[in-house]
Amino acid sequence: MIVKFFLLCYVLIAIMTVCFWQSALKGMIVLWPFGVVVAMAWLSLAWSIDPSVTSRRSLALTMTYLYALVLFARFDFDEILKILISGLGIIMLGSLVAVVALPEFAVHGDGDHAGAWRGLFAQKNAAGRTMIWLMIAIIAAWLTGRIHRGMLAIVGSLTLLFIAATTSKTALLGLTAALMVGPLIVTARKKTLTSALIVLAMLSMTLIVAVVVSFTYEDILLSMGRDPTLTGRTEIWGFTLDLLQQRWLTGFGYEVFWASDFGPGGRYRVDWGIASAHNSWIDIMLSFGPLGAVIMVAIIAACACWAATLARYATERGASFFVGAVLLVTTIISMSESIFMERHSVHTIIFMVAFGVARVLSQRLWSPAPLEATPLQPAYAGAR
Repeated sequence: MIVKFFLLCYVLIAIMTVCFWQSALKGMIVLWPFGVVVAMAWLSLAWSIDPSVTSRRSLALTMTYLYALVLFARFDFDEILKILISGLGIIMLGSLVAVVALPEFAVHGDGDHAGAWRGLFAQKNAAGRTMIWLMIAIIAAWLTGRIHRGMLAIVGSLTLLFIAATTSKTALLGLTAALMVGPLIVTARKKTLTSALIVLAMLSMTLIVAVVVSFTYEDILLSMGRDPTLTGRTEIWGFTLDLLQQRWLTGFGYEVFWASDFGPGGRYRVDWGIASAHNSWIDIMLSFGPLGAVIMVAIIAACACWAATLARYATERGASFFVGAVLLVTTIISMSESIFMERHSVHTIIFMVAFGVARVLSQRLWSPAPLEATPLQPAYAGAR
C-alpha cells in the first residue's frame, strides 16, 4: 500500500515537472548544486554495498528534488508560504486531534519520552523539527503583511503549543535560533560601523562559548541532569567514524549504511531502533565520502553570503527572515539529526527553496536593470 502511494506521488511529480518544464529547467540553473548531489546519489551505485537499495533511494531523492524544483520555480514567494502553511498546518492540526482522540498512538507512553507529544509522527523529535519549518513560514508570512494575520496568529499559537509539548530539545533550540534571526536582521541594517561592531562582538561571544563548551560539555550536561553522551549519540558517532575509515574516500553508497539489519549499521538498527547517525555531516560522508561534506559546506557558505546580503539590503523582510532562519536552523539541527538531502523530506525541500530564494533575490539586488518578474518572485518563476 505504501509503495503504491509513493508511486502515485512520483507519477504526479513527473506530470507537474513535464507540465512546467520551462520553469523547472530555469530552476535547475539556480539549484544546480543540489542537482550535483542527486547525480552523486546515482553515481554511488558504482561503489554502493547494496546497489538495489541505493537505486530505490536515489529515485526517491530525485523525485524530492523535482518537487522542490517545481515548488521553487513555479510559485512566487507568497504562494510558497501559503503552500507550506497550509500543508504543514493540516499536519499540525491532525496531530493535535490525534493527541486528543488517540493518545495511545500520538503520545509517547513509556521510557524516557513518556508524555511527550508526537502526533502523527513516529517520534517526538521528528514532530518538533517539522513544526519549526511551519513556525518559520508563519513568521515570514507575518512580516510580508500580505497574508491574514489573524489566521497566522491562531495557527502560530497552536504550533508553539505543539512544539513545547513535544519536549524536543533540538526543536526548542531550533525555534530559539529562528527567533534570533529577526534581531540579527535589524542589527545588520544599522550603520555599517555599528552593525560590524555588534556582529563582531556576537561572533566573539559565540566563539568563547563554543571553546568553553567543547572542553566542559560533559560537566555542563551532568549539572543540567542531562546524559553526557547526548542520548547515545556520541557512541554512534564514534562507531560510524571508525567504520568510515574503511571506505573513507567514497563512503558506502547513498543511504545504505543503515538500510539493513545485516548491514554495517545493523547492530544499532536492531538494538537501538535507529536508522541514521543523528548527525547530517557523518551521514553525508557515509553516503559519498568527504566530497559530500565539502559540497554541503559550499552550499551552506554560499547561502550564508546571500542571506547576509538580504539581511543588510533587501526590502522584503519576510524573505530575508525566511532565508536566514532556514539556514541557521538547518545548520544547528544538522549537528544532532540527519537532514541533509533526505529523500521524501520536507527539510530537503524547504532548504532547497530557501537556497533558491537567497540566490535569486541577492542577485536581483545587484541587477543593473529591473527584471520583468515582480520583487516577490524568488525564481525565474513567473513562466505560468
